[in-house]
Amino acid sequence: MAPNPAGTQKSIRGPRAAERTRLADRRRAARKRRAGLVSILTVFVLVLSIVVLWQRALRVTRITVTTGDTSLVPLATEALSGTYAFVIPRDSIIFLAAGSVRRAILSAHPEIAAVSVSRSGFDSIAVKPEPRSPLARWCGTATSSAPANTALLDSMASPDGSCYLFDGGGFLYARAASVASSTATSTEDVGHSMSHMEPRVPYVVYAPFLLATSSPLGATVAHAADLPGVFDFSTQLRTLGAQVVSLVLRGDEVDLFLTSGTRVTYVLGDEQGAFSLLSATGNQISLKDGSLEYVDLRFPGKVFFKKKEVQK
Repeated sequence: MAPNPAGTQKSIRGPRAAERTRLADRRRAARKRRAGLVSILTVFVLVLSIVVLWQRALRVTRITVTTGDTSLVPLATEALSGTYAFVIPRDSIIFLAAGSVRRAILSAHPEIAAVSVSRSGFDSIAVKPEPRSPLARWCGTATSSAPANTALLDSMASPDGSCYLFDGGGFLYARAASVASSTATSTEDVGHSMSHMEPRVPYVVYAPFLLATSSPLGATVAHAADLPGVFDFSTQLRTLGAQVVSLVLRGDEVDLFLTSGTRVTYVLGDEQGAFSLLSATGNQISLKDGSLEYVDLRFPGKVFFKKKEVQK
């Protein structure tokens, strides 16, 4: 009988195919063992890490406030309470919830402009608050769209009769002293809601808010970016012997009331032009002797003024 080539080939390939199959099975089994070991090792590391994170030595137990204000410590402690996903403690020095501490303090203390939180040890942090710098006092708004000849008629006190400090951005952050007259320049201590810092501008400001609000605290004064120019103009008036007592902002116009009782009105943003007009009058009018009821500088190249009536 003739040999069967196909059969011979089949008998030769059979052992090789079986060997390859057994080798593949062994490789798969080895991969499964390695995967199993890696999984077990991963779980072990995760569990060990969680156990380590819960150790008191790596959790915040001491909070230091650089300014010495201990009232901020409970806020920071509360912000660090709880866990991330019910697993990792929020007071872990490794996964420190610094953002939560920051938000808690800023929310409770609008007089603080910024808060930095840093690790000072394996179980301690340092909280450094930066207070806002008071620029001036806001005490109310203008009474109407037209200027009046006295500060009392031109301005309207805040609903609660209080004045509030605002910073360079126009943000009202703390209650200041209630001002019975526009010449008041001191603050008084009424608990934590008051600021002990004196504003850079000594006179009071009456101005609208950027947005309508039910409470002055947290509001922003309109045209805050233009106020530095107004304050510079007020400083320039001192060279003419005039001292500003109060400022009333009405739309795009400004009323400055002087110690002499004179009102100076000009267009907001045109401080340099207004001062040039005043300087050009020379000795024709005086801002310091109280002889003028008002000086109107709202019209380019023109100075309008009205003298006070002499009482007979």
